[in-house]
Amino acid sequence: MATRSGTCDGRWRHAGAVALRVLAAVPGGYLVSYALTAGLAALLPLERPDAALVATLPSFAIYLGILLWTFATPRPGRLWLGLLLLAALAVAVAGWPGEGRP
Repeated sequence: MATRSGTCDGRWRHAGAVALRVLAAVPGGYLVSYALTAGLAALLPLERPDAALVATLPSFAIYLGILLWTFATPRPGRLWLGLLLLAALAVAVAGWPGEGRP
């Protein structure tokens, strides 16, 4: 909706900010929690199936924490930077896809 001056009003800006947070929360949170789970599984000194099972258990809490964090962070730039840093750290620990433990 346009105002008298012809510019968009604040509703569209707010809707865009919420859409970016939802995008960060749902697929971004899933990818980061997956990467952290893979990194934890690579670090655990267990057999592969056991390490995967043990690493998957906290993944639900990690995902919930990321979901809550995306809407609690006041600045979207800090949110995206934090998600990228967490994902980069987890990928560095787990190794690139296809690599890792034999």
